[in-house]
Amino acid sequence: MGVILKGANIYYSDYFGNYLVQALIERASESQLFEFYGAMEDSLPELCKDQYGSFVVHKLVELAPQEIGQAIIENLIPELVPIMQVPIV
Repeated sequence: MGVILKGANIYYSDYFGNYLVQALIERASESQLFEFYGAMEDSLPELCKDQYGSFVVHKLVELAPQEIGQAIIENLIPELVPIMQVPIV
C-alpha cells in the first residue's frame, strides 16, 4: 500500500482518479486508512476546496476510525476561522 500512497496524491483531485482512491479507501484495512490520512494530511484544506478531492476526504471520514475523522476536523479548523470572519454582504 505504501507504494500506491506515494503516487496517489496526483489522483485525489482528478476527475477519474478520485474514484480509484475512493475504491482503495473502501478496501483498506484500519492501519492503511491511517496511512491514507498521513499521506493527505498536509493537503487537506486544498483537497476539501477541490470538487473531486472533497469526495476523497469525505470517503475517508466516512470509513475511517473516529480518531481519523477527529484529526481531519482539527486539521481544518484553522482554515475555517478566516472564512467565518468574512462579512456577509
